Amino acid sequence: MKRLFSVILALTAFVMIGSVSAFAKKEIKPVYASDLVFGSYEIDAAVSNSELNAESCTLNVSGEIMTARMSLAGNEVTALYFGSAEDARRAEESGSLSGTVYPDKDENGRNVYVFRVDALDTKISCAAYNEVKGDWADRDIMLKSKSLPNRAFKLTRTQNTAAVVIPIMIVIAAAGGTFALISINRKNKQNDRGGEE
Repeated sequence: MKRLFSVILALTAFVMIGSVSAFAKKEIKPVYASDLVFGSYEIDAAVSNSELNAESCTLNVSGEIMTARMSLAGNEVTALYFGSAEDARRAEESGSLSGTVYPDKDENGRNVYVFRVDALDTKISCAAYNEVKGDWADRDIMLKSKSLPNRAFKLTRTQNTAAVVIPIMIVIAAAGGTFALISINRKNKQNDRGGEE
């Protein structure tokens, strides 16, 4: 009985740890357009340098394509090149800066950049051209899925949690049923022995 209890307890713990671990890993996996519902959502943008400080950022999801519309707090950056700063300099020297994104202006006169996003929670490497410094610098942008509302996800975070919790509850319930059956069988055997005496 004790040995069986230990085995079931160990199996339950294993399932719980494995499920929670898998869930935790899922939280940090990239989020793609296919994971999201069509629409536009405000999203937090993390940047590697204050010159790219995002005043606001909107994520647009259309089919399998995501784009970001990011407004910068300052106007020092006048171009984004989606590659390294070194590649941007070489492209500039050759007179071909294909892939460079130039800003529009919003109603407040801030620079607004619109660019393609392959995945959320994944570093987007680019080069920013600082007009004051007159040079390119390597920068990173990351759009954070945790700032999106639940309605943006095809499978909500509540459903994700349920997918982990429900199997755990089933295992525990099954274990409880096993203990009950063992207890009943044991009592029946004791009663049978008592009747024979």
